[in-house]
Amino acid sequence: VGLGLLCAAQEALSLNMLAEVAGWSSDDKKRFLPEARQLLLEEPASWAGATAYRPRHDWVRELMAEQLVGDALAVHHGALADKLATWPLPRDATKRRYALRHSLIHRVEAGAWGDAWRLAANLGFLEAKCRELGVHETEADIERVAERCRASGSEALRERFGDLARALARESHWL
Repeated sequence: VGLGLLCAAQEALSLNMLAEVAGWSSDDKKRFLPEARQLLLEEPASWAGATAYRPRHDWVRELMAEQLVGDALAVHHGALADKLATWPLPRDATKRRYALRHSLIHRVEAGAWGDAWRLAANLGFLEAKCRELGVHETEADIERVAERCRASGSEALRERFGDLARALARESHWL
């Protein structure tokens, strides 16, 4: 579960955050790191001052993702969307930044297209994302989601997200 969540995570996560999303006991948390350390890259002080972990290389991430059965990766994206990349935004600054940066893609990768659209079309979310991450990153994120819609065969949703990205490019100063 921990390796699957780290495959789905869009950036390194602290052990405490990983345990929170996975719903682990303290024993589960203690067992995870010694067993998985050789597959992970440690990033000191990257998650609100705590050490964070991610797969050591992209090929390690791909290998781990290949080992997941069925829709397990989508389930992990859903767990990250539900517990970390939340809306309304968490108060904790690190969680808030993660949520702003990755909440759309977690919903899309979980197959929650309706949730992704409702979030993207939420003016409060767009305003917070533009204010804290910048207009360019917000536009690029929504355009990435539009491209993901195209890859999944959902032309109607691709059009919606594409229209939203173009509207942001023209009218983001109002947000």
